Amino acid sequence: MQDHLLEEEHIMYRDAVRDFIKKEVVPHAEQWEKDGVVARNVWTKAGAQGMLCMDFPEEYGGLGLKDFRYQAIVNEEMCKAGASGPGFILQNDIMAPYFLSYFTEEQKER
Repeated sequence: MQDHLLEEEHIMYRDAVRDFIKKEVVPHAEQWEKDGVVARNVWTKAGAQGMLCMDFPEEYGGLGLKDFRYQAIVNEEMCKAGASGPGFILQNDIMAPYFLSYFTEEQKER
C-alpha cells in the first residue's frame, strides 16, 4: 500500500504486522503448507498483535477500528511474504462478519 494513503498510525501498524509475519509466519509457512495445518499458536499471537477482527467492537475482543486500511495492511503484508496458509484474510473478511450478524448475544460473549 502506498504510504500517501497511510497516516502515521497505519505506518506503525504496518511495521508491526510486517515484523510479526517475518518472525511468526514466514519461518513456518512452508511446513504449514506441507502439513495442510497452521499451528494454533500463530492465531493466538496474531490476535494479541491486533491482526484479527480489527473492526470488531472492543466488547467482543476487537479493536473497534472501522478503517479498512488496517485490514488491507494485513492482507498486503501476508501477500508480500507469500504466506497465505494462516488464512487471516478469510478470517477477517469472510467469517468474522457472520459472527456479528448471525450469532446470538450469548454466543458473541463467549
